[in-house]
Amino acid sequence: MEKNQYLDILKKAFFISWKNKFLWFFGVLILIGTVISNLNINSDMVINKDINQLLIDLTKNDQKIIFIISIILFLFWIVIFLLKIMAATGIIKSINNLALYRQLSIKAILIETKNYLSRLVLLEIMIGMAMLATLLILAMPVLYLFAIKAQPFAIIALICAISIALPILVTAYYLNKYAGYNIILANEKIRTSLEFAYAIFSKNIKESLIMGVISFVFTLLATAIASLAMLVVITIYSSFKMALYLMFVKIIANFLILAIIIAIIVVVAAFFSWYLVFLYTSWFLFFQEIAFKKAKNEEMKTVILKDEMENAEVEIS
Repeated sequence: MEKNQYLDILKKAFFISWKNKFLWFFGVLILIGTVISNLNINSDMVINKDINQLLIDLTKNDQKIIFIISIILFLFWIVIFLLKIMAATGIIKSINNLALYRQLSIKAILIETKNYLSRLVLLEIMIGMAMLATLLILAMPVLYLFAIKAQPFAIIALICAISIALPILVTAYYLNKYAGYNIILANEKIRTSLEFAYAIFSKNIKESLIMGVISFVFTLLATAIASLAMLVVITIYSSFKMALYLMFVKIIANFLILAIIIAIIVVVAAFFSWYLVFLYTSWFLFFQEIAFKKAKNEEMKTVILKDEMENAEVEIS
């Protein structure tokens, strides 16, 4: 692919994600799923200390409460995980046929995504387990060498393990992505989709890696822009907060501050929801491009083979 083709994909993805704002709802679900799945509780934060102390007080006399809370949190995580997959599927299905899906309700689109949910979840589990097994196998000799104090050999083994694991992890990432597209768009089985994904990736390794770098850079840029905007807003908010307490009574000031915080959260969430739709759209358009190229090449091969067979028949006759 040429450089201008990547630019065309990004421009088209921008206009699609901006004009079709019903897709932002799916972006919100993906954002919530991403935030919760990557949530890291910092024990230094006062609010988390208070929560931890509350949990200790609740559970110190009753172990059943710990079990119930753990089950509830686990079920909540599963629901969020499933909603994230359904939202991503909804974006892909909608972009593939915008004329149809912009007329459907969000509920109708989500219901349709359930047809692919089990296969997509199983695909995630299969690839995740395969990667976990690979990492464990590669880690065992490294850990053993470190355990017996063979530092030079352990370092060499670690470098070799990383050099083996990195290409495998990258390949797994693209197989999961491309196989998922094939499941959603072609309604294929997992095995067929994985074979198709491998054929696509193996013939477009360079293009896929370039697209991966582009999406990574855009994600860093979006995060930097949001962080800078938040820093500016927080600075203004700190000054504005003092002014509110001077101008109004404490209750009104607290209410206005709460409203400002909610407004900031809504704006940031809307930005990242749009960005996630833009990112998913970009990847889908890129996948369409390389999949079309593969289909076109196979069609040309079929035509060439047919011509060769016809020529052979003429020579025999």
